[in-house]
Amino acid sequence: MNRDRFPALRDGWARLDGPAGSQVVDSAIEAMADWMRSGSNANHGGVFKHAHETDELVSGTRAACATLLGGEPSGVVFGPSFTGLTMRFAATVVRGLEPGDEIVCTRLDHDSNVRPWVIAA
Repeated sequence: MNRDRFPALRDGWARLDGPAGSQVVDSAIEAMADWMRSGSNANHGGVFKHAHETDELVSGTRAACATLLGGEPSGVVFGPSFTGLTMRFAATVVRGLEPGDEIVCTRLDHDSNVRPWVIAA
């Protein structure tokens, strides 16, 4: 088993819920740290070298995720957190709802997938 590749599990606890339980493998931590140390990180859409490198990284990552999941790169979205993305998505979707439309959540849903809809409604 590769448990030793997940530094957050060194305390012996397994966090099996989604939010606050996402465990990151050591190679991903190192890749993120290397990118942050590189000086190439910049805002999207800039007209300088580092912005282009950031855009290329994001574009390549979207393509890799799309290949992994069998989707389209344009359908892959990255954001600060699942809750943050769902808040924005819910706020956008609710603008197009009409009387009688329903949003269905279950008791099995994590609050990060319920509360954004309650707030939007």
